[in-house]
Amino acid sequence: MGGPSVNVDIDLSQILDFIDEWNKIGVLKVLQRASLALQAELVKEAPVDTGRLRGSIQAPQQKTENQFLLPINAKYWTAIQFGTGIHGPEGKPFDIYPKKGKVLRFEVKGETVFAKFVKDHPGQKPNPFFDRAFDNIEPKIGDFVQDIIERLL
Repeated sequence: MGGPSVNVDIDLSQILDFIDEWNKIGVLKVLQRASLALQAELVKEAPVDTGRLRGSIQAPQQKTENQFLLPINAKYWTAIQFGTGIHGPEGKPFDIYPKKGKVLRFEVKGETVFAKFVKDHPGQKPNPFFDRAFDNIEPKIGDFVQDIIERLL
């Protein structure tokens, strides 16, 4: 049993490099799928009055190797998501003044109303459409991963 032995040196660096690259590709593809799914869910969950918010949700853009941005051009989306006035982060009513012209124009129960300003407006309740969109895609992430693994193998 004490015969000659053979030393075998295996260089795993190329295999490890391949696995590392495969992981990067897989993660990128999962992030792409997840960000596209999130965009679709945001469009579905966004409240519709004029449709401007829904139409302003843009296609995902890759920012870094593992980060995507979802541009939303309607800057008021945060007021919808988090609420305003007593319902929002500041927790107090606010006054509304016209930005253009001399009076505000809005509808109340089907009637057109004109006013120089609105005092102590309570604000808008939150409508967490982002939260609903995330909740809708979260269970799908595992399927995205499984599908990408099957495609890459």
